[in-house]
Amino acid sequence: MKTINMDVNGRNSGFSIDGICEVRFTPLLNPITGDENEVHIVFPGGGLIWDDGDNAKTSVMKVATGAIKFDHSGQSAIFAPIEWTNQ
Repeated sequence: MKTINMDVNGRNSGFSIDGICEVRFTPLLNPITGDENEVHIVFPGGGLIWDDGDNAKTSVMKVATGAIKFDHSGQSAIFAPIEWTNQ
């Protein structure tokens, strides 16, 4: 069994599983001013996984376990509250 380490902090969130993956979000920045941009994607009728997603990008997104290995750092990310159950 592996421990999931989570830091829930909006567009600055992240999580990791030791020896498997590390993911870290960073806010989108205005390319002219360098200020943080707050960008949301909203599904008024409800989305598949989330209804209101706060856009960010990955400063780190690395996975390495068995044959699965990739690095998607610097790509699109969404922070959103979800309700999920395995029942």
